[in-house]
Amino acid sequence: MPKAKGKTQRQKFGYNVNQKHLNRNAGRKAAPRIECFHIRHAWDHAKSVPQNLVEIGLAVDPNKAVPLSGHGGACL
Repeated sequence: MPKAKGKTQRQKFGYNVNQKHLNRNAGRKAAPRIECFHIRHAWDHAKSVPQNLVEIGLAVDPNKAVPLSGHGGACL
């Protein structure tokens, strides 16, 4: 449904806002701090997520890491 003409506000620059703090907080929210010490220090930002997890020894997909044997196997 179209908006009424003249009802949208244009964006205004916030001159009283510190841009350095804004960018720093945006970066922290985009990439939160990993709590586990070992994972945080073993992580390589140049590699993809699956490559990092394989090197650490974690499974990317638990369904592929522990495959079920056969179709009619006993369910747990």
